[in-house]
Amino acid sequence: MHYPRFIGFFLYPIVLFYLGCTTPYDFEGETNEDLLIVDGMITNQQIKHQIRLSRSYAFDAHPKPEKGATVWIESSDGSRFDFEEKADFIYQAKAPFAAAEENRYQLVVTTRAGKTIQSTPMQLPPKTDLQEVFARAETTDLGQEGIGVYLNAESNNNAQLYRIEYEETYKVVAPLWTPYDAVVTFEGFATFATNVIMRETQEEVCYAFRPSNEIILRSTTNQTRDRIDEEQVLFLPIDSGKLMHRYSVLVRLLVEDPQAYNYFETLKELSVESASFFNNVQPGYLAGNLFNPENDNEKVGGFFRVSAAEEQRIFLNFSDYYPNAETPPYFYSCGLTAPTTQGGRGNRELLNAIYNESLRFFGYNNGDIPYGGPYLMTTAPCGDCTVLGSNQKPHFWIP
Repeated sequence: MHYPRFIGFFLYPIVLFYLGCTTPYDFEGETNEDLLIVDGMITNQQIKHQIRLSRSYAFDAHPKPEKGATVWIESSDGSRFDFEEKADFIYQAKAPFAAAEENRYQLVVTTRAGKTIQSTPMQLPPKTDLQEVFARAETTDLGQEGIGVYLNAESNNNAQLYRIEYEETYKVVAPLWTPYDAVVTFEGFATFATNVIMRETQEEVCYAFRPSNEIILRSTTNQTRDRIDEEQVLFLPIDSGKLMHRYSVLVRLLVEDPQAYNYFETLKELSVESASFFNNVQPGYLAGNLFNPENDNEKVGGFFRVSAAEEQRIFLNFSDYYPNAETPPYFYSCGLTAPTTQGGRGNRELLNAIYNESLRFFGYNNGDIPYGGPYLMTTAPCGDCTVLGSNQKPHFWIP
């Protein structure tokens, strides 16, 4: 099961948050308290910004969406930006807007229960110049071949504190796709019927989207120049299925204010690292910049940031970097099976696979698999690309 992305705040309800640059944090151990958790960021980009709200109840429990809240952002110039609930966890600005350097911004949330939560006012940091995002073929110190993605940036505004995010998008082509689908038309206790029809949706070519799930920080405070040279954003091994067809990555360089930067730094230090950042176990609670103005003792998880953002997108073709290498393999080992139709109602292997969509039709079993059922079937990811991505081509995609 996939859970919504929360920029590293609260995969588990024991939340780590950092209060300020010099104030020592007050760390607490496990808690079973009911916490509202806020993941909010606005930038200098003219977009419909999003605020994510969740509710966490017990240690090692998955967060639940906070529904029915009223969310808005107030600016020191008197402007108000209202948000609306768009999906579980997500509240989106009703109209595009961009943060301005001369203003301060405060997030306000009124929960369905009538509680008001607000952030301390935050100001947009100085911008930087994301000069270049580029990729190159390389071999790591451990001997792993692949493609590294890098950035160069420089600031004349004393930006100094940076966080890097990226969003991967890659083309997925189901290797054992056919235009046909197997369906169950009838099942009784002693009899049943299946049929092969044309698929109703396009499930051969899709586009998978993956946001970064790690905290990447960079400080230039100890440098004579506020410059980042050849900073590695990510590394793609030569056998990564993401490189099988066309690949794109959007790299976003964010300038953070010291309070937000130290929060991320502390979160990264106290998190228990794992292969996936979303599997980290957070060992306690640390206050952020959100509070209940009517109850100083109420704990609120999360952080509201105002960040200066610059971004660039690049596209990669594997053959441009490794023209003589074999194309990377698919994400799954794809084969064929012929589940039988034996058994009574509810126990027929083929029908159950069609019902739960674990297998997809490939062709008729004309003796290819002896003693098997009537159809050759393949696992869902091998015959249906929508298991891994969307069949809608992104608006930015360049063939």
